[in-house]
Amino acid sequence: MMRLAPLGFLSLAAGESCPAPPGADAFELEKLKGTWYEVGKVQTLGGAIFEGKCKCTSLVYTPIGTDGSASVSNICTNANTGKVTVANATITPTSPGVFQERFCSFCPPVSYTIVALDGDDFMVEFDCSSTLGMLNYCFHVMSRKPSLEEETLEKLKDLMPQYGLNPNSLDWKVTDQDGCGWPSEDAPAMV
Repeated sequence: MMRLAPLGFLSLAAGESCPAPPGADAFELEKLKGTWYEVGKVQTLGGAIFEGKCKCTSLVYTPIGTDGSASVSNICTNANTGKVTVANATITPTSPGVFQERFCSFCPPVSYTIVALDGDDFMVEFDCSSTLGMLNYCFHVMSRKPSLEEETLEKLKDLMPQYGLNPNSLDWKVTDQDGCGWPSEDAPAMV
């Protein structure tokens, strides 16, 4: 029996690996810069540790240095307590639109890909990590406004089956952006 334990561990460690979608066509970091509002997401339990009970979720991208890196502030309000939480990370490019994300210098990197980007309207971000063969991933649709036209949203959600970005067939969740105090939806906020 003792010999089977290491083999079981190896088969678990060799489990699922992260999908690797391509970066957005003609990706430019300058188009990513500023504030984005989360319209909805698909997210595993591990990916939901920070965002599990969030509403009013937004991201703020700030380019840093000359290598294409950026700081990312993940901001949300706990729907139950009203407490605002900010988780800051750094993304470092590996190819256009594809990054490694780190929340601290000693934290393992997470694959972080901008799958689609229209700098004036929408962005799709997919992040994933595989630890001991267990996938944790998030597929986020973001907009420069707290909402997005339904037709555009549906096209962006179609990227999940196109690139295999929801391997666990999780349900789509709309992000509550009501009562958040955002600027007018007609005037996108920029940082």
